[in-house]
Amino acid sequence: NRIRKIVQDKFDIYAMRARLGIDGDLYIRNHFYELNGHIFQPYGPDNEVYYALALDKNNSQQAAPIKNTLNQYFILDKCEMGENPADKLHDLEQQELSRPLAPSQWLTFYYLQRTPQATILFGYYKDDDHLRWILGNNDKGSLVYNVRLQVGQTEPRDGAHSAHFYKQKKVQFVVLYTDDYATTGLYRVFHVKDTAEVLHERMVKTWYPNMKDDGNYFFFRFDEEVQIMPIDINAALQKAKSQHLETYHSLVDGEPLFLTCEELMNLHQ
Repeated sequence: NRIRKIVQDKFDIYAMRARLGIDGDLYIRNHFYELNGHIFQPYGPDNEVYYALALDKNNSQQAAPIKNTLNQYFILDKCEMGENPADKLHDLEQQELSRPLAPSQWLTFYYLQRTPQATILFGYYKDDDHLRWILGNNDKGSLVYNVRLQVGQTEPRDGAHSAHFYKQKKVQFVVLYTDDYATTGLYRVFHVKDTAEVLHERMVKTWYPNMKDDGNYFFFRFDEEVQIMPIDINAALQKAKSQHLETYHSLVDGEPLFLTCEELMNLHQ
């Protein structure tokens, strides 16, 4: 209690969580020197989505710019030491989750030109709840997309492939679409940071909405949302489905599909 009082007398403490579409860990790493000594993760393994921000009460000239900048990328509110950050941020989180899910407008067409043989995965998401989970409404606050994983000789799962299959693809971008893509032409694009195999037991803890499948998953983790070029999503999916059927002789709804950067660019020439 004495240490807590000393800290609270000297610092304003804020609980914070990355906004949808922001990789909190990546942002903090990229701004290490500006934020060093101000941000911590004190809430334990079950609350890794939350951070704590400590700002010196006697240095408002430094504190105000840090807080104002972070507010663009995180939701944050004052939080006493020992207070549950999930309770403190609940109302702000609900506001964030209800915001329109507008995509980023950062253009990165040069990626396609620089790496023509790199792979793009076209992935289906079920609804807005699934999209919010992808954008960070999960237990780690990370940007991530899940596909079904086929493990060894276990019973086949619709649309599933092995971890080796996905790793060999060396996917650099994931293009996400949903049911009404044919009429809206809408899609979202993410740059892949890394990948991971996820057991069912771990998947259950990720807050995944309406999970019914009891198998394992393969995760594509993103660092940011991008726009690689204007995409005719109908033409791209038609091309990807045709190639998939030619190669694998079967296709189920929502199964991951693939094109190279070069193949996607050729659709627009």
